[in-house]
Amino acid sequence: MKAINPTVTEHQYPPAKDGTQTKYYLTKCRLPVCEEAPTGVYQKKHATLAAAEQDRFRLIRLFGGGTLSKEEFRDAEAAVYRLKGTDAPAGGRTLCQAVDFYITNYLGPDATPLVSKAVETFKNLKFKTLRPDSKEEYNRYLTPFVKTFGLLTVRQITSNLVTEFIDGHNSPKQCHKILHSFLAYCSGTSKKLKNETPWLVRNPADFYVLDTSDEEETEIVILGIEEVLNCLVVAMAVGGDLLGDLPFWVWCLFTGMRPMEAKRFWTKEGMGWNRISLEAGEIRVPASVSKVREPRTILIRPNLRAWLILFKELDVKMYPTKHRLLFREIRNTILSPEKCKVRDLLRHTYISNRVHAFDKSFATTSIEAGNSEEICKKSYFRMITNLSEVKVFWGIRPETFGFVTPEYRASAAVETEAQ
Repeated sequence: MKAINPTVTEHQYPPAKDGTQTKYYLTKCRLPVCEEAPTGVYQKKHATLAAAEQDRFRLIRLFGGGTLSKEEFRDAEAAVYRLKGTDAPAGGRTLCQAVDFYITNYLGPDATPLVSKAVETFKNLKFKTLRPDSKEEYNRYLTPFVKTFGLLTVRQITSNLVTEFIDGHNSPKQCHKILHSFLAYCSGTSKKLKNETPWLVRNPADFYVLDTSDEEETEIVILGIEEVLNCLVVAMAVGGDLLGDLPFWVWCLFTGMRPMEAKRFWTKEGMGWNRISLEAGEIRVPASVSKVREPRTILIRPNLRAWLILFKELDVKMYPTKHRLLFREIRNTILSPEKCKVRDLLRHTYISNRVHAFDKSFATTSIEAGNSEEICKKSYFRMITNLSEVKVFWGIRPETFGFVTPEYRASAAVETEAQ
């Protein structure tokens, strides 16, 4: 016999002449055609809720397939005790209330959206507050995730599938971060993006354990002078473009910009050369580029000025399209595995050399670098013990590698005239 599901709902009779209205409770369900339900629909009004519920139970017993088996009775009894013994919001509810809620709200796998649709919904919300480079990063991980699981429903995404996908990625840490954000929205646990009808009970990415055994230590690591020169030589030879990845290395070594700041500076509309004043000798870094969302000004030192004049004259790409791959190739060719793991290696090198040069001020160094004066004192000042290397570092110019710059040509012309 097919199971039935009687419901009890509260209603009101039409207003009486004196304006008062009386409540009634309606017990209603579909039944096999019988004397009580000639049309297959049973409905009966009751004056009280208790009477309506009693009628409901009568229908369940009469048309629900007979009495409970021993196993069903044992399960029902256990369910009642679980409802009584929990401190959760369901505590104190009756078994029927719990079952009614389950019947109304349960969503099976087929009732949840496809992963492709869920990702689209997530991106429409998340991307409203993201910068273009952050959107690119999210797409880098979500696009292959949709390609792999797009035809599955969200409810079918298990912790095992998530773990296998992350472990198969070249950047598992960042991949986990992006997927956790997306799946937090799906499970209703995201602090920033509310999902009023979450599709998951738990975030599957919560079960992923990141392997941190090969992560870099928090101590500052810098390049020595020989390493700097060797990296710049290799940077010129990779990629096939004019000067290869050299412009990016020179830029980060002598401005101290973080890798993501450099990318924003040279790829965002209105940035790049528009923010560089060779006449005033400064680079204006807006808040939209800065990691800490605060503007800062970086002074253009003489060697950087010579490089920038050369790069501008040659019209080279300051942030090559294949920079990430080129940068990794250069590091792996020259540096030790330990140094290859350090993300801000060029920035560390800049700050350590800057704090010992020019005005030798922690305050101005921190302003140009966009970090605290305390960090400059504790972390960077101790990194260089041979101060002669500082002079060599700030003397690295295009001429060091055989380039003839406009400044060099002008100087040579003056010397020729004097002779």
